[in-house]
Amino acid sequence: MGYIDEQTVAQLMSLVPETEVVAAVAEIDLTEDDAAALEANMIMLAGCRDRQLWPAVPAWLHIEGQILREQASAAVQTLAAAEAAAGSAVMRDSITMMLELIHASGDPAVMANAADDWLWGPVGPPIPGDFGDLRADRRYGEHAGRSGKSWDMSTADAFENHDAAVCDAALQAALAAVESLPEAELAAFGALNATSDDIDDGFEIAAALPHEQWPAEQMAEYSRIGWEAVDVIRAGVDAALDAAAGLAVISVLDSDDTYEGRGLLIPAERARTEALRRWFDFQGPQQPPGDAAVPASVSFWAADTDPLGFWAAAFTAARMQVGRSYADGAPAGAADTLLNRC
Repeated sequence: MGYIDEQTVAQLMSLVPETEVVAAVAEIDLTEDDAAALEANMIMLAGCRDRQLWPAVPAWLHIEGQILREQASAAVQTLAAAEAAAGSAVMRDSITMMLELIHASGDPAVMANAADDWLWGPVGPPIPGDFGDLRADRRYGEHAGRSGKSWDMSTADAFENHDAAVCDAALQAALAAVESLPEAELAAFGALNATSDDIDDGFEIAAALPHEQWPAEQMAEYSRIGWEAVDVIRAGVDAALDAAAGLAVISVLDSDDTYEGRGLLIPAERARTEALRRWFDFQGPQQPPGDAAVPASVSFWAADTDPLGFWAAAFTAARMQVGRSYADGAPAGAADTLLNRC
């Protein structure tokens, strides 16, 4: 059919403030189906109105770092409980080992910023110091010795088996998240389609009449319908973000065969999508607490932006994250989602 014109490029850039994604769409010779999908997804994205659908990169990285610190703190608490029950140090897996290092250093980017300042291993907590001259293949043995433990073939095998079991559990959880997405997507699109007439009617009444002249029961019923649809779509957002994280975790497990790589990247990929989830929750209109128990509530129409529009936009953004994960993080994956190619 052809390529998108300059006006469409500008419109898309106003909706998706990432040059690489827009450029990837602009490079594709679109079919009629592609063009229709792009138009529909741009309409969905426009539903966020004046809300910022994606955090700026510094904010996103800040939220990711906060989440990684939370993950690290939780891992250390779980580890402490296990060691208290066992009465001695317990074997770490690669993920716990790296999260414990983040917790001890206080730096989510410790491996990039200060790896030589720490000695870590699977048989005890990380040790601060100057270890820049230590060969990587001697790290676990040196750490074990300084921790009062032995590092031999039996210990190494035990660690490998323990880590393999933990990584397999992470893989199964990731696969389950990916497999659950299609049903959640169908439910979300179904909620949008099934409620569109009622919501349109509600907006027409809200625009035509002052609040005090609204037909109270009718508008309250539309409000109930709207918030129920929002709940379904938000569940779709959660499912999409879980699937995006799951795909990223699968990619890490498939491509990275180092303990440190897996141990850092799996929590980092989870933190990346969790940061987006928190951003949506921060930006999006929320149903007031206790609202569902008030039969005559019209809170849907009192929100400062269209709740259904915002969460439909967030659903599209979350699906773009899935497409990006399918493409191993490449912007082309998000572009494919805008064309409903994945």
